[in-house]
Amino acid sequence: MFVVVLAVPEGYRIYTDDVNKFKMMIPQDWQIGGGDGNGFKSVTAFFPSESSNSNVSLVITGLGADFTKLESFGKVDEFAENLVC
Repeated sequence: MFVVVLAVPEGYRIYTDDVNKFKMMIPQDWQIGGGDGNGFKSVTAFFPSESSNSNVSLVITGLGADFTKLESFGKVDEFAENLVC
C-alpha cells in the first residue's frame, strides 16, 4: 500500500470519510451535514457558513446485483449529461 500526499491549497481542508473510504478537498469554512444512513445509502452535504447559491451533496448508494459494468447505468454520454445537469 502507498499513500499519496497532496498539497492542500490555502483556504481548503481535507474531508475524510472512513466508512466509505474516500477523501475530498472542501473550502475551509464550509459546514458538513449528513443524513441517516441505512447501511445501503448515505448522504453527506457540504455548504458555506453564510447564505450562498453554492453547495455540494454527495450520495453514496450500494450497487445492485445487475451491475456488471459501467454501461449498467445506461449509455455513457447520457449518464454523464444527467450527472452534470
